[in-house]
Amino acid sequence: MEGIMAWYSFLAIPLGYLIGSFPSTLIIGRLMGKQDMRTEGDGKISAAAVYRRMGRIPYAIVVLMDIGKGALAIVAARALTDSVA
Repeated sequence: MEGIMAWYSFLAIPLGYLIGSFPSTLIIGRLMGKQDMRTEGDGKISAAAVYRRMGRIPYAIVVLMDIGKGALAIVAARALTDSVA
């Protein structure tokens, strides 16, 4: 059982990376503003770029999505490792 838990711990790392790599700014930019954030302005896809180009509402959605990605990664890691740390 000890070995299986170690593998789950190793699985939690790439899973968290995969969840965090979801480009929420790019998705919101395309859905709400029909813009490709990579070709507009300085080419960076960040929450600040969404705020500057699209306004407060899309910015708030991106921030909530980014917070949700972090929370989801933590929940997934806890579920896989059965640990509170």
